[in-house]
Amino acid sequence: VPVLYGDMAWIPPYVRHKVEMVRLWTRLCNMENNRLTKKVFRWDMDRAKSGILNWSKEVEAILSFCGLKHVFDNMTGANVLNIVRSRYMDDFVSKWRQLIAEKSKLRLYRGIKTDFIVEPYLKCCLPRNLRSLIAIMRSGTFPLY
Repeated sequence: VPVLYGDMAWIPPYVRHKVEMVRLWTRLCNMENNRLTKKVFRWDMDRAKSGILNWSKEVEAILSFCGLKHVFDNMTGANVLNIVRSRYMDDFVSKWRQLIAEKSKLRLYRGIKTDFIVEPYLKCCLPRNLRSLIAIMRSGTFPLY
């Protein structure tokens, strides 16, 4: 799996999930106060501030992880999505590098893969079987008959 994420440079689902939670939170912060959705949101925020574990508390944890606790406290629906995405991606890439370093089978891959970017062989118009063959050789899982 680390080879797949590394070669494709996919954004992991949990990062997209966290970013979408913050996106919804900012939309709710910017919503008009007379709407029912905003009233429920304010109720949820009050419960989160009193220490009850709920959706708003999870958003608070996400923003705190990114160093944006003040945004949550002020309920300013500032444009923080890029900061959240980059912070979680940096965290993922560091864990990815650590995972590759721990696996002895990936010693060849460590030597040829240094950056978390889409590899050029995936951007070429190669047949699927050739792309698969290249990926198998890069990952060190080529079967020796």
